[in-house]
Amino acid sequence: MDSKTVNKLIRSEVWTVLRRKGFSKFDNRNAWRHRGPFVDVINFESFSSYRADYIGCTTFSFALHAGVYIRGCRAEFHIRKDRNGLAMPDWGTCTFQRNLKKRSLVDGFEDDFLFYIDPKGETASVVFREAVALLEEDALPWLTTFNDLGQIVQAISAEQLPSDGEQAFRPQLVSARSSKGYADLLATLKIHRYLQDPESVNPFACLYEINRAAAFNLDIFESVFTSAQSVEFDAYRCRELLQQIRQSIETAPDSFETLNKDCQLLGANWSTRPQSGIKRTSSARTSAISARDHLWPQLRASGFSEFTDRLAHRPVGDKIEVVSFDPIAPTERRANAYPSELFRIGLGIYWPILARFDSERKNKRGAPRPKFDECHLRMWLMPSSRAALGGPTCFDAPQAAVEALRDDAENWFNLCRNPQSLLQLLDMPEWQILLHYPTMCGYGSAISFPRSLLRLVLSEQSLASRKVFFEDARNAANQQVEQRRTNLLEWLEKVENRFRALHGGLTSEPTLP
Repeated sequence: MDSKTVNKLIRSEVWTVLRRKGFSKFDNRNAWRHRGPFVDVINFESFSSYRADYIGCTTFSFALHAGVYIRGCRAEFHIRKDRNGLAMPDWGTCTFQRNLKKRSLVDGFEDDFLFYIDPKGETASVVFREAVALLEEDALPWLTTFNDLGQIVQAISAEQLPSDGEQAFRPQLVSARSSKGYADLLATLKIHRYLQDPESVNPFACLYEINRAAAFNLDIFESVFTSAQSVEFDAYRCRELLQQIRQSIETAPDSFETLNKDCQLLGANWSTRPQSGIKRTSSARTSAISARDHLWPQLRASGFSEFTDRLAHRPVGDKIEVVSFDPIAPTERRANAYPSELFRIGLGIYWPILARFDSERKNKRGAPRPKFDECHLRMWLMPSSRAALGGPTCFDAPQAAVEALRDDAENWFNLCRNPQSLLQLLDMPEWQILLHYPTMCGYGSAISFPRSLLRLVLSEQSLASRKVFFEDARNAANQQVEQRRTNLLEWLEKVENRFRALHGGLTSEPTLP
């Protein structure tokens, strides 16, 4: 007995049954059925020799699973597809999952979820009879519970996720109702329902969920924001959701369209994702791009006064404007076979009064000189015409970077210098902000800790009014898990002490010099 023999039995004993039930795609261990927004998956899980030895079974024993994948989900970009573009997800990527349990120990093996085939194959016949019976009596009826999209939306919209015992509508890849995955799933489901029956779902209900999903992407204090790649990925996701209800939404006022049209989220630069793993021909460029030689002269003419090989700083009023030059990281370049000359440009705003750590960098005169990842508001710059290779934030020529620094960078810095305009922008729904500034992050959701800090530093009201923003920040911090709550409250205390030192208090008017 071996795995090849088991594969033949799966084809002859199981796939013939599933084919009569509408399954149309098969490989050795998986079967797929496509129906509207759903992809049903049946999986026979095999075992490596290491895992089989640990469990105490043969490598050709198996576990049996059923799953439902929601088309258009967040990870679909990475899902395997057939030549016609139909998604063929693995069972482990399914939104809803079910493990099939033996009704009795037909194979003599005590694990209810493992179908044991002995080395001689003597239990194979009874095991496959049990597997087919479970598919017909358990898996297929369970899959049919996902016929009613409205019922699923209603169940997922409930105040609490179904318990583990109510497995039918419990998403396996979502940890909590307040999670990013939950917001994205509910946005996807509501959009499917809206497209299926526009009368049943208000498009603004879809926008509400998109807004919640987008809000999770905007907080640079979350670990997901470690690279421009993750910012691009989340921007693409927001675009995919918005595109489906584009005809039903109103965009932001023209006064905030300070980026080149192609750089905005619905512009040409975002129309395709970069393809990874493709063999690239070597580039003709041999000399590396130098920020000092190619980019810093433009910034020096714009008033930037301090430079390193990677960073440029310009103090303006109560803030410091930062430009960061970032060659593509070797891991990203190797993974995507990108040419070596690609680079990115980051823009940042740093308010010394909001400094999180006392150890943040300073120059010889003691003035703060922050790194890009210490900035409180950040944006990745984009070329007006997308580079031949790479994502929307990738540059491949110094001239394109100089033009972007001269135009889009200065427009963004000018916006950030105007407290009223920036506050007006930050009061808009998150999805509208992303439409026009798809790579800007740091401001968090409307009720988040970072948004409260930004409102505090941008507010031109009395100190008594600013006390409200401190309370908002404190309330936002108290909503976090214990360790993060402690860290945020310590940070807030430092900010509060700086305001006291600067203004002489928080509830009185500023003291005149």
